[in-house]
Amino acid sequence: MQALRDPDDERRRAQDLRALRPPAFTAALNLSLLTIFLASIPLSFLALDRHPRLAAVLTPWMVFAFTGLFILAHEAIHGTLVPGRPRLGHALGRLAAFAYAFMDYGRLRARHAQHHAAPQSPDDPDAHASGRFLPHLFAFALRYLRWWQVALLVLVGNRVGQAGHTFAMLFAYVLPVVCSTLVVFSLGIFLVHHPRLAQRGLADARHRTVAIDPGLLPSLLSILFFNYHWLHHEHPHLTWLSLGRLRVREPLRISLTQALRELRATARDPAPASLPPAPGSSGGSA
Repeated sequence: MQALRDPDDERRRAQDLRALRPPAFTAALNLSLLTIFLASIPLSFLALDRHPRLAAVLTPWMVFAFTGLFILAHEAIHGTLVPGRPRLGHALGRLAAFAYAFMDYGRLRARHAQHHAAPQSPDDPDAHASGRFLPHLFAFALRYLRWWQVALLVLVGNRVGQAGHTFAMLFAYVLPVVCSTLVVFSLGIFLVHHPRLAQRGLADARHRTVAIDPGLLPSLLSILFFNYHWLHHEHPHLTWLSLGRLRVREPLRISLTQALRELRATARDPAPASLPPAPGSSGGSA
C-alpha cells in the first residue's frame, strides 16, 4: 500500500539525509572492501587448489565477495564509491564490474540509468512482465551480457581447466559468481520490483518498488542493504551503508516471508502481470 507521508517524518528524513552525506570514511571503507574482495579471487583460487576441503569456508565467502563487487560497481554508478572523485569512482567501478564475470561497466551504467528513469515500465531493461523467475532471469541476462564477455569466460575457463585447476575454478569463481548473481537478482531486482506486488498495492506507485526486509544482519551479509530498495530509488545518492542505517525510515518494508506468500498467492493466476507505461508516455507493451 502507498504510505501516507507525515510532514514531521519528512523533516526527520531530511535531517537524517543531511547527517548521512558521505563522510571521508565512506571512501576508505569502500576502497578497503574493494581491495579485500579483489584480492580474495586469486587467494581463494590458490588456497582451494592446494586445500580443496577449504571450499566449505571459502566458497560462501566468495559468494559474499562477488556480491560485494557488484554492489560496489553499483555505488560507482551513483557516484558514492569514492565521494567527490567521480572519475576515480568510475574507474574503480569498471574494475569491480570486470572482476565480476567480465561485466561491461558502460552497459551496466547506461541501462541502470534507464531503470531509474522508468522503473517497471516497458522502457526498463530490468523489468519483465511475466513476473516469473526463470523467464525474467534469462531476459535480464540477455540484456546485460556481451558476446565478448561470454567468449572470455569460456576461454579463461577452458585454459584453467586444461591446466588442471578445475576444482579451484569451480569453487572459487564459477559457483560463487552464479550464486551471487542469483542473490542480486532475487533480492535486488526480481522481488523488490515484482509487478504482482505492485498490483496488490504493496509497492510505491512512483518507483514501483518495495523493500524486502529479512532483517538487518541478513541484509548486510547477503546483499549489503541493496534490498532496502524504495529508499535507494527515493535517494539514489545514499551510500549502501546509509541504506542500512535508515532502514527504519523505509515506509514500504515487507518481510521476505510476506513477499513469498504474496507471490505464492498469485502463482496460479494464468494471466501475466502487465508493465504500466513509463511516466509521461502514452503507453507501451513489454
